[in-house]
Amino acid sequence: MTILVDIAESINQTAGWRKTPEEKNGVINFELEDMNFSLWRLGDHLAAFRSRLGPKPSDEMDADVMARRLGSLSLVAIERPSVLSLNEDGFELHLLIDLNQSGSTEWPVLCEAFLNDLDWWRKNHRLVE
Repeated sequence: MTILVDIAESINQTAGWRKTPEEKNGVINFELEDMNFSLWRLGDHLAAFRSRLGPKPSDEMDADVMARRLGSLSLVAIERPSVLSLNEDGFELHLLIDLNQSGSTEWPVLCEAFLNDLDWWRKNHRLVE
């Protein structure tokens, strides 16, 4: 059993979800009714919850408007533990987990914080596909 499976089982047990998803290549994908997210292993001491929020606009003007909107929202969201980022695929939200500093009782709490942040971003920025 890996640390990701331990984290997923702890989350599932606390949340009352039926089945722990399988780990594939260092990633566990959670598929909820209205939100999908992943748990990734990032080296020996880090893991992260991640979720795609949406693509970046192909039009430069639309991309500029979106960047300004997200910048404004980021100022409001500064108290939130999750981080909004842009990569080649588009926008995503992630929350790092220091495996040396967290334990089985904290993993469900971190997951809940991530899902609350994900819900907030989805409601406030209209990026979700």
